[in-house]
Amino acid sequence: MNLLQLLIDHSNELYLLTTLAIIMAISPGADFALVCRNTMSSSSISGIYTTLGIATALWLHISYCIAGLAILISNSPVIFTAIKYTGAAYLVYLGFQSYILGASIQKNKTTTRLILSNRSAFISGFTSNALNPKTTLFFLSIFTQLVSTSTPIALQVVYGGIICVAHLLWFTSLSLLLGQQRFLAKTQRFEPQINKALGIALVLFALRVVYL
Repeated sequence: MNLLQLLIDHSNELYLLTTLAIIMAISPGADFALVCRNTMSSSSISGIYTTLGIATALWLHISYCIAGLAILISNSPVIFTAIKYTGAAYLVYLGFQSYILGASIQKNKTTTRLILSNRSAFISGFTSNALNPKTTLFFLSIFTQLVSTSTPIALQVVYGGIICVAHLLWFTSLSLLLGQQRFLAKTQRFEPQINKALGIALVLFALRVVYL
């Protein structure tokens, strides 16, 4: 059976998963706050590399779900707790870094750009998404409740691709929009408050992870 026929036979799954993928991508969360922070504090390129890191981490989640390891992770208190607290600690670190940057700009009354290499931006996006237990639970719910056990692996990979593409399109568009000079010029006077707000948001997302 070819892939096109598989998509037709599983059209209900495909429709529901595509809808959930879009909702998951555009819903405000740690990834959203991180892309905004890296773009507005550094550049659109940093935002895009952050997005690539997020997309790569999504394939990590997709891979262990297809392999059937998501259930093991969610049912193991030790593994799940380790992921949860490591991810929360990383978000807190990023949050404080953003808040301190905003405070520095406010104190010196000069625009300060975050020095962020492409590699660092990629790693920040990958780590934030890979260590987010809410993402783990999201993929677990999709691949255990929405995707049938009879769904071929090839089709599950296509589903993963849809989720990945939805995130790439959304966060890349966000990076390009927020990184425009006209946009930055209009928001420059609010830069300290924006960095502080994004820092606080990242810390709050960390708290949500801890008390998940």
